[in-house]
Amino acid sequence: MIQYIADAFTVLEGISAAKEFFKASSIDLEAQEYAKGFYEQVGFRQSSAPFILDGIPHIKMTYLNINNHE
Repeated sequence: MIQYIADAFTVLEGISAAKEFFKASSIDLEAQEYAKGFYEQVGFRQSSAPFILDGIPHIKMTYLNINNHE
């Protein structure tokens, strides 16, 4: 559980950095399909059908609420 919280904090820090330093209006990432729930809990939403990358199922995920993230 502690590692999960640390990972979520790291993602949220990345969102803040993208907003502050790069003026990002959205963030896209290619997540391994099994991690979908983790990314959804920090605000990402699936934005593609599953695809195979290096033999592993992935999905594109997008964070759109970057202007509301503090």
